[in-house]
Amino acid sequence: MTNIATVTGRGQITIPTSITDVMGLYASVNPKGRSLLSSIDQAKKIKAKKTASQTYE
Repeated sequence: MTNIATVTGRGQITIPTSITDVMGLYASVNPKGRSLLSSIDQAKKIKAKKTASQTYE
């Protein structure tokens, strides 16, 4: 994971450590980004469930 330094409007610097953090930052700025973030989160959960069920078969 690469650290991406982002300067917010207030002059604070946040350093997200993963793409999820970057998407979270984007979602806080852009309301449409929230639905995208939640669908990515859902996809991760579904993928995790599939992986878990395959492991125990």
